[in-house]
Amino acid sequence: ETMENGRWEDPSTRTLQMLLNGAWIGQASMLVVLHGASDVEKVTLPAVAGLTAYQLLWDSSDERPASPAAATLPGPVEIGPTCIRVYRAVDPT
Repeated sequence: ETMENGRWEDPSTRTLQMLLNGAWIGQASMLVVLHGASDVEKVTLPAVAGLTAYQLLWDSSDERPASPAAATLPGPVEIGPTCIRVYRAVDPT
């Protein structure tokens, strides 16, 4: 959902997601999640037409980069405090 100015300036809003569409250049789409809250919270991975899941590629809260995780369906996921996550969007086409 698009964030309006009042919500953007709300100090309680601490999570931002950006979906980078790679389909138009023949590449995978990526979802970047910036979470600035100091607590663990639930974040909703967006349901987007044509995308079936997201694969976590990197989480800044990991001490060492982990192997890519299994695919996760769009919907709520738990995310650690003050971290950045990068997901690859799974597109079966």
